Amino acid sequence: MIVKEKISAADRMDTGILASVCPFCRRNLEDARVIVGSSIEVLDLIQLVDRMMDSP
Repeated sequence: MIVKEKISAADRMDTGILASVCPFCRRNLEDARVIVGSSIEVLDLIQLVDRMMDSP
């Protein structure tokens, strides 16, 4: 499953957050994150931008 590989690659990079603009891709990434047992946070790009605007 390609999406599991993407989650594993993001974990190896120690990114903490993985963002996607596609709602279907985000769902697949979130599902794979749970299956793999990753602690990475999967966000929509708008959620990421919102979070960055709230940061000092």
